[in-house]
Order: sequence, then C-alpha cells, then structure tokens
Amino acid sequence: QLASIFYFSDLIIFMPISMMVENKMMK
Repeated sequence: QLASIFYFSDLIIFMPISMMVENKMMK
C-alpha cells in the first residue's frame, strides 16, 4: 500500500511538470 501512495504522489507531482515541458516543447 505504501508503494501505491508513493506512486500516486509521484503522479500528482510529475504530471503538471511534464505538461509544462510539453507546452514549452510545442511552442
């Protein structure tokens, strides 16, 4: 269960960063 918690927190942390990177790459 701890692993799933860390995985979920990683999604919350990295998703916005990856989206920002993609936006910069597109432009």
